[in-house]
Amino acid sequence: MVQSINTKVDLVIDATSHRMSEYGRIMIGDKGFEFFNKRDARKFIQIPWEEVDLVIASVLLKGKWIPRYAI
Repeated sequence: MVQSINTKVDLVIDATSHRMSEYGRIMIGDKGFEFFNKRDARKFIQIPWEEVDLVIASVLLKGKWIPRYAI
């Protein structure tokens, strides 16, 4: 099992990683951004906030909300 880098979690939400083409959950907390695969705990992404320069989120296009994020 993977150890979370966060000590306090602010948001947990279902998501799809297009980098790994996997379904899972995003966890945003005090120490960083994490993505965990729903079925395989060995497939994960952990990015500490010290490594993040820019976060881009959500797009509103012609009245339609497109949920996206990029780090």
